[in-house]
Amino acid sequence: GCTIVFDYMCKQPVLPKRDIGILLVSFFRSLFNERRSFKIETDQIEPFLTSRGFNQVRNVTAADLRARYFTGRNAGRKVTSDYAIAIGVV
Repeated sequence: GCTIVFDYMCKQPVLPKRDIGILLVSFFRSLFNERRSFKIETDQIEPFLTSRGFNQVRNVTAADLRARYFTGRNAGRKVTSDYAIAIGVV
């Protein structure tokens, strides 16, 4: 009955060259010496978690986040295209 929720970076073949959000995140990560040691393709998160005993896996992509939370007053806010949130239940 335990739930895991975590954010992760999506593997993308080619990142948008002018995505300022991705550039800013990369810049701030470098300031704090934070490395990305793991990326996964969005269509692989469910098999990845189910093979480790999780079920009821949900994948919330950047597009999902934009549609759900970045409307109205928040419409101008940004979320980088390579960001997602995964949810799984044991």
